[in-house]
Amino acid sequence: MSHFRLARVLLPAAAGVALACSDQSPTGPDALHEELVAARGAAQAAPGIYTMSTRLTSEGVVLIARVQYASTGAPATGGEAKFYACRIGKAPAPSAACATGAGRWSYEGSAGIVPSGPNAGYALRLFGQCPAGTTVGFYFQYSGQRSGVADGKSAAVDYTFAS
Repeated sequence: MSHFRLARVLLPAAAGVALACSDQSPTGPDALHEELVAARGAAQAAPGIYTMSTRLTSEGVVLIARVQYASTGAPATGGEAKFYACRIGKAPAPSAACATGAGRWSYEGSAGIVPSGPNAGYALRLFGQCPAGTTVGFYFQYSGQRSGVADGKSAAVDYTFAS
């Protein structure tokens, strides 16, 4: 190999080594830290709004989870809602019983968030029927599963079964 060709190969390589070892290296610790911080920020999910509601049907009470981006109000397009009911022993109880420690939150099941269409951002789960006058507390826990909305949970809501 001629000296000219050898210089063309070695000089860029030597410059890269010198640059990589300098204090101002774009691949040095400071630059790497900045890249990691930027990547972590990009991977963080946006804050959400988590709203729990109920609706009576002929089958019983439907638990309704709604998840939205806090900044825009746009619906979440993925993730899962896990529904919980307050119970004292096996008996349904109002959310106040769980808030005071007299009751415990019981996992009732989960449902995926509807990704598109008029029901986008919602997840539904049938709870069923209870005797008239029974009040049951409910909430849901949202797992974003990289959907863009942060994991979170709704406030508890109570539903009282009518006669």
